[in-house]
Amino acid sequence: DKNGIKKSHVFFQSIIKSAKRLTYEEVEEVITKKNEISSFDKDIPKVINNLYQVYKLLEKQREKRGALNLNLPEKIISFNEILPKELKLISVTLFFL
Repeated sequence: DKNGIKKSHVFFQSIIKSAKRLTYEEVEEVITKKNEISSFDKDIPKVINNLYQVYKLLEKQREKRGALNLNLPEKIISFNEILPKELKLISVTLFFL
């Protein structure tokens, strides 16, 4: 609903056909109004902004519930090759976002 409270859900099989590939920077520029990105279809900025509004509503609901925000490290696991027979672990690196 308009307050970010889920009323129902449905599961179904689907195929996603992407009309445009965007970088994080391009999406951020649309959200912050730094760039209207005229090369995009006029509906793309509208969709991005609608999704951002949904994100903000869900974030507000998450804060109300008192959800934990754990800043845990991400892991990068590096291997020597893609070949399964010769696969050897090279390193595991932890970093915080």
